[in-house]
Amino acid sequence: MLALFLVLAAATPFQDSLAQIARGKGNESQRLHRLFDLAWQYDNAEHPELATSRGVPGHDDRWTDNSLAAIDRRKIEAISLAEAVKSIDRGKLPAKDQLDYDLFRRNAEEDVEQDKYPRELLAITQLAGPQYLSNTLDVMPARTARDYQDILARLRGVPERLQQTEALLKKGVETGVVLPRVVLRDVPAQLEAQTPEDPLQAPLLKPFVKLPEGVPEQARVDAVRIYQESIRPAFDRSMCGGRMPRLGWRKDC
Repeated sequence: MLALFLVLAAATPFQDSLAQIARGKGNESQRLHRLFDLAWQYDNAEHPELATSRGVPGHDDRWTDNSLAAIDRRKIEAISLAEAVKSIDRGKLPAKDQLDYDLFRRNAEEDVEQDKYPRELLAITQLAGPQYLSNTLDVMPARTARDYQDILARLRGVPERLQQTEALLKKGVETGVVLPRVVLRDVPAQLEAQTPEDPLQAPLLKPFVKLPEGVPEQARVDAVRIYQESIRPAFDRSMCGGRMPRLGWRKDC
C-alpha cells in the first residue's frame, strides 16, 4: 500500500526515486543507505547555500528557489520522504543502522510536522532574510576565475531572491502570518546597509575588493556593473513604496 502511494504521488523526479527505493529489492540496509544518499543529494540541490557551507561542489552558482511553487513542492516531497523511510523494516536492520534509521526517520517526520505551519511566510527577521545573503558569499570558494564566475552568478540572482521574499511577505500579510512590528524594527536599517554608494563597500561585493592572482580585473568590473544596474535598484524598489510590508519605510524614496 505504501509503495502504491509513493508511485501515485511520484510527480517529481525525487518522488519517483523515493518510490523506486520503497518498492525496491535488496536487503533493508542497502535500501536505507540508498535513501540516505538520495536525501543528501536532494538536500544539496534544493538548498545550494547549505551545500556551499558543507563544502559540496557544484551548487555555488545558485540560490535556493524560494518561490511559493517551489516551497509547496518541497513540502509534498517531504511527505514522500517520510513515507519512504517507513517502507524500511527497522527490525531487519543491523544494530549499527538502527540508530541512524531512528534519527533519520525522526528528522523526516519533524520536517513534515513543521511544514504544517507556513513559517516560510516569515521571510524576514532581524536574524534572517536577504540582508544576510552576503554571508553565503563569504564562505564560497574564491580562489580561481571559475569560483568568481559562480559568485557573479549568485550576484545576478539577488534581485529574483528579493522578489521571492516580497511575494512571501505579501502572502503572509494577506493570510495574517506576520511578526509583531517591534521584532522587525531594525530590519530596514539592515537592508539599507547592503547597498552603500560605493559598490566595493557593499557586503555582497567583499570578494571583489582584492582579487586573487589569476582572476581577471573584468570580474570586478562585472560585479560593480551588476551591483549598480541590478542589485542596488532591486533593494531600493523593495525598500520604497511599501513593497516589503510592515517594515517601516525610508522617507527619501
